[in-house]
Amino acid sequence: MKDQGSKIVIVAGGTGGHLFPGIATAEAIKELDPHSSITFLITGRPFEIEALERRGLEYLIIKSKGIKGLGPISQAKAVLSGLWGTMRLCLFFKATKPDVVLGMGAYLSGPAGIAAKLTGSKLAIHEQNSYPGLTNRLLFRMADRVFISFEETKDYFKEGRLAQKESQIKVTGNPIRSSLLKKAMEPWERRDECILILGGSQGAKVLNEVALKSFDILKNSIPLPHIIHITGTPHFESIVDGYRRIGVKGEVYPYREDMEELYNRVTLAISRAGAGSIFELAYFGIPAILVPYPYAANRHQHLNALSFCKGGAGILLDQRELTPESLSRSLLHLLSDKKRLQHLSEAARRFARPDSASLIAMELLSLSKEKR
Repeated sequence: MKDQGSKIVIVAGGTGGHLFPGIATAEAIKELDPHSSITFLITGRPFEIEALERRGLEYLIIKSKGIKGLGPISQAKAVLSGLWGTMRLCLFFKATKPDVVLGMGAYLSGPAGIAAKLTGSKLAIHEQNSYPGLTNRLLFRMADRVFISFEETKDYFKEGRLAQKESQIKVTGNPIRSSLLKKAMEPWERRDECILILGGSQGAKVLNEVALKSFDILKNSIPLPHIIHITGTPHFESIVDGYRRIGVKGEVYPYREDMEELYNRVTLAISRAGAGSIFELAYFGIPAILVPYPYAANRHQHLNALSFCKGGAGILLDQRELTPESLSRSLLHLLSDKKRLQHLSEAARRFARPDSASLIAMELLSLSKEKR
């Protein structure tokens, strides 16, 4: 009888930080098991639908939202919505009988994880940040596999069933897009000096403005390297005007899908500290000045940055200390010391986990065989 392949559900709706590592994992599964069946559970945001349809990936929309930060009435509505979502997913899983359900950490992973266990599917979860989010802290006790991006995350999973089964906790890193992995990489030492400002997909107003002012200071001290600035759509026009005003040439974009083309030219980055950005920068050996978003849940960006920087791959600059003067000083120190920058680049490469998606895919296929 012909093998029908594994049946896997990936719960990745909510943000790009959950969706794109899920897509990378799906692509790795397909490479290992071309006959596998993969369905995404998403919340129905336009960018989710567009990204999945462009890649020919199947999906089911389940409305869901978190409860953190909501008032009592909104929390009650969110809980009821979660219960309804769990019931709907139980029916869906009973009908489709997935071997494995992989939760990527978004709110929707909660109802999906509970439904998976109630209907007999194997459950795996992936935590992208150093400090696990609420959903994964609740699900890890019932999970059959826990994938973590940072070694330090193990410390937060000390209780529950997996505490006695450390072999089921796998340090995999955060999966990065296959388009990045397929790009022929230009060695760091062969790249012309180039700074990338990266504030995340929505941009970071403070980071954008301080970086611009720091270049205005630096232009009087050293020849500025080439500058690439990803502003986020809301800040694009004002930053373009800002470069024009200070007389500095910058290659400015609101957003770029083909980041592999840019990363391959960059020798230093100024960035927020989301897990996705950190692991992409590390893969291309790009040292970074990391400015964690100060309002991220449980200060997870600060912890992400600590992990990256303690390995010697970058500098952590807290937003409370971020001024045009402090950033220009950090840039001047790094740009004036090519040897140090190269050591930071080598440390970034050591931090990278290019096989993350493949490692997770292999574990999921192993769980699928156990289920069948």
